Amino acid sequence: MKSKLTKFAQVAGISLALVFTFSTTLAINVAYGAEAKAISIVKEGRFKGCPLGTVEELVNASMEKPKWSHSVGKNGVDYVTVKGLVIIAKPMDGVLQVWVKNDGFGIQSLELDKNPKTDLEVALFVNQACDATRKAKIKAQEAEDAKKKEELSKVRAIPAEPINDTRDGKKYKTVKIGSQTWMAENLNIKTGKSVCYSNKEDNCKKYGRLYDWATAMGIDPKYNKEKWGGSNVKLQGICPAGWHLPTKEELDKLTEVAGGKNLAGKYLKATSSWENYDGNTANGEDKFGFSALPGGNADYEGEDEGKDFFGFWNLDSDGNWWSASESSIYGAVEWSMKYDREGVNWYDPYKSKLFSIRCVKD
Repeated sequence: MKSKLTKFAQVAGISLALVFTFSTTLAINVAYGAEAKAISIVKEGRFKGCPLGTVEELVNASMEKPKWSHSVGKNGVDYVTVKGLVIIAKPMDGVLQVWVKNDGFGIQSLELDKNPKTDLEVALFVNQACDATRKAKIKAQEAEDAKKKEELSKVRAIPAEPINDTRDGKKYKTVKIGSQTWMAENLNIKTGKSVCYSNKEDNCKKYGRLYDWATAMGIDPKYNKEKWGGSNVKLQGICPAGWHLPTKEELDKLTEVAGGKNLAGKYLKATSSWENYDGNTANGEDKFGFSALPGGNADYEGEDEGKDFFGFWNLDSDGNWWSASESSIYGAVEWSMKYDREGVNWYDPYKSKLFSIRCVKD
């Protein structure tokens, strides 16, 4: 019996043997590591009907102590079999056979206690498997978040001495988070191609200025459209003396210390100024005194009668900060927080865009 379904499933309570059938066009030679290669291909594969995880992840969510093996049939077809115990209403021996051809996978047949199952029964099996895998992933994420929260309770944020920028006399609050010392405000020095949001000075006083990448780095503006390729290690850029524009790795470190990618935004955002969404506050807890603000961003749109002209976006909903890490000829790494998310994200926008800056101490 062949099923036309192209989904894989996981069920709790069945002792399963999953058999993956390869097209003979793979021509795997056992003498040259075919077993490891075939098993690896299956483990790393994904089924179209359940793309939320790899086959290995689906199997691990389905079975206790799964055992993988490889064999070659009389017809020359390679088989990968995985056996394990999955708990459902009662234990049953099962065999799920999946064909693999080129990059496509599909369920060929399903037997439980040597009884072939209909397409409808296979569909139910698939849906249960995907749902169980989804729940397993949620549980794993909750466990990871709980671990991060426990680690957070051990992190100490210590207000540090304010710094005085001798270039214009402005003072900035600072804070030590873990082993790093950060400015607790966005940089606000007028230099290069920088601008206040909507060209209003009051926005600069609250959110700091917005800078294109080359200006932030303190390098020739031509590198907004060319590959720079220089060293970004403790590169001062336009930061005050003794401070530098952070690399992606330094922002990664801050992110991990502040709760990880999924929670750092919540703990680093300021307790005010973030736009509400769906009736809920988007403000953060500011657990470390970092006070991240949603300063928005800008695009340089050319000159008009000799004056720079900008388009402005997302004040009070997005916070965007440049890193010193170049990603391509035209792009660099941006660290971002949004009003409707508790985490942080990384993007690689055009270097010509204008974002905020947070400096880190040398």
